This record gives sequence, C-alpha cells and structure tokens, in this order.
Amino acid sequence: DRDELRDLVLAPLPGTASEAANLKEMAEAKGLEVQAYLEGNATEEQVSRLKSPGILHIATHGFFLEMR
Repeated sequence: DRDELRDLVLAPLPGTASEAANLKEMAEAKGLEVQAYLEGNATEEQVSRLKSPGILHIATHGFFLEMR
C-alpha cells in the first residue's frame, strides 16, 4: 500500500549531486533554464508543483515489492 511506504527512509544515492551539477551545466550551456531540487527539496510535493517542464530528470531508488 502506498501509504505504508510514506515513512520509508532510504540512503541518499551516491553521485546524485555531481550528476545534477553535470546535467545543469550541460543544459545551461544550451541556453536552458534549470531548477534543481536535491536532498530535502526533492519531494513529491515539489514535483507535483511543476507545470509542464520541457525536460524532467529524476534520480531515484528502484525496488520491487512482493505481491500478496
């Protein structure tokens, strides 16, 4: 159940900050406006506020839950 996962705490992904910095640099070099949300600012609420971004890159954990 999605609500059961709300309190799940996962370790930060290694390399995400440098990945974001590299992507930001490349996008800005092409004249794109960049907004980066990292760590505590990278929330479901923040993503839901976005209005039709031209590009959206999300670095996230992936896992599978066993079906009951």
